[in-house]
Amino acid sequence: METRLYNLHGLGISVRADDHRVLEALQARLGRLSVASAEPVIFFTFSQGCAPLRPEGPYRPVYDPPEGEVLYYPQTDTLWIDYSGKAWVHCQAGSGKVEVRYREINPAVVWLLSHPLFSLPLIEALRRQGLYNLHAAGLALGERALLFAGSSGAGKSTLTLAMLRMGLGFLGDDTVFLRGSKIFAFPDEIDVTEETARWFSQAFPALRDAPTEGYPKKRLSLEEAGARRVNSARPGLLIFPQVAHRPTSELTPLGVEEALLALTPNILLTHPEVCQKHLELLAGLVRRMPAYRLKTGHDLEALAGRLHRMLEEAPYA
Repeated sequence: METRLYNLHGLGISVRADDHRVLEALQARLGRLSVASAEPVIFFTFSQGCAPLRPEGPYRPVYDPPEGEVLYYPQTDTLWIDYSGKAWVHCQAGSGKVEVRYREINPAVVWLLSHPLFSLPLIEALRRQGLYNLHAAGLALGERALLFAGSSGAGKSTLTLAMLRMGLGFLGDDTVFLRGSKIFAFPDEIDVTEETARWFSQAFPALRDAPTEGYPKKRLSLEEAGARRVNSARPGLLIFPQVAHRPTSELTPLGVEEALLALTPNILLTHPEVCQKHLELLAGLVRRMPAYRLKTGHDLEALAGRLHRMLEEAPYA
């Protein structure tokens, strides 16, 4: 077993694994975190073998994965994931202990372990430490954040690359975190579809490379994107994008209640007090930043310029 330590906004994360491929895949995601030491409060262990003991007691499903099941056991504050007998996660959220087992290793399993089966328990354990997730891409202009919130396929990464070309700083491709009134970075790799890679292959030559075996999308590091990492920012502009396949893009203002309703799927319905605090932070966020629904057209350059101007003029939170 080899152990690596990371510091996410003052919270130490320990990762142990019996296979170097898992460690290297996680390093690609976490290697840009602060190098300052922090006592670990979250402990991941990845090992090959049979399933760990399933928790006992009443449970309820809290997430619908592509395969298998994600269950929450309220009596012990435990998250359990069974990915169709391929891999299992036993996450004791309150204590920050996460055990991940897998039946066999191959490139697709490496992606599975280092992405969904790492991200979900990490997010849940971080919520117990007062750092709350938001499924959004994040960029920054000065101290103002621009957030593209939405599920996979909404076009967040496409818009992220368009805004990086405008010189904005980078907070995250798919996840940012909330604490107090600020938005905090998760400087992961940028994952893009083949179609997006074709659009931006001139601006970002690394997108011409073949995708990594076992990964569903192409990977673009911050260094390959020439992105400037920003550690945190204040609320500026909140956008809910949707790919529209039309010549020009359309922005429609959203009210506070409608924007909050669109963000509530970010809350994994586990511990009641944790969920209440998460909801309060999201409510505070939508009160501090103007929100818009975006139908993204083919005019990405003009759209990026428009969003840049809107962010410059957004009220300072």
